[in-house]
Amino acid sequence: MNNSFTSGKIITENEFRTYAKCSELYNFGSKINFSIGLKIVKDTIEQLTLRSIRGSLRAPLLDIQACLLKSVTKYSQEESLIEPQIERYLNACMLWLQDFFNLFNFSTYIPVFGPIAPIIRISKTPIRLDISGLYRSKKNQTIHGISFSPYSSRHSISNDPTTLLKVKLLSPFVAEHFPTRRAKVVLHNFFYGKNNNIGYVTTSSNQIKDSSYLMIENIVQNMEKGHHYPIVPCLYSCKFKKSCFPTGLKNE
Repeated sequence: MNNSFTSGKIITENEFRTYAKCSELYNFGSKINFSIGLKIVKDTIEQLTLRSIRGSLRAPLLDIQACLLKSVTKYSQEESLIEPQIERYLNACMLWLQDFFNLFNFSTYIPVFGPIAPIIRISKTPIRLDISGLYRSKKNQTIHGISFSPYSSRHSISNDPTTLLKVKLLSPFVAEHFPTRRAKVVLHNFFYGKNNNIGYVTTSSNQIKDSSYLMIENIVQNMEKGHHYPIVPCLYSCKFKKSCFPTGLKNE
């Protein structure tokens, strides 16, 4: 079980994401985790981002292969993968990386920073965010952030409060462009889709309303008070489902 939060305790974006989805799921100590394949792709992109910032990208295909092999080696050790699994992830992740660069081509942007784990304070709680890379558009000063989500649907990603927090955190670093009202920040959220493909959802600073941030603050304040409760009706499947409701209470 997770204890109630105290003022000043840093939580991760994954902890906050889990609580926002289901406070009871968080209370039972569970988390919404990345799949192994997405961990590998995420780590590979972060390595390539660092190489891009340092100006050390030389042969794109060879660079991708080298970073991918390093990521697969890292996670194969952590997850105790056997050789057929390693080979499968190498092939699958290479295809996913090709999809990634079809959606977000590094040559279109100027690398700025990354990966980073900045902290944003909401109410009395600092939340550590996870951003894989920051880029600027070559055409204007808009910041483009790269992020990854454990969710597999556009609806879930669009309603993920950590997405809004990343846009809120980055927006003050870009001046308002009054003639065009163009977005100051665009966050590119990549995910492993239900059709075994890499998809992404973009969220710009122009899309977010102030009321959304008030909603997030209310969620954090409930966390600080230690509030947790089951979702009724619950449409999710998890191992804690039978434990969520008191004996005799049906999920109807």
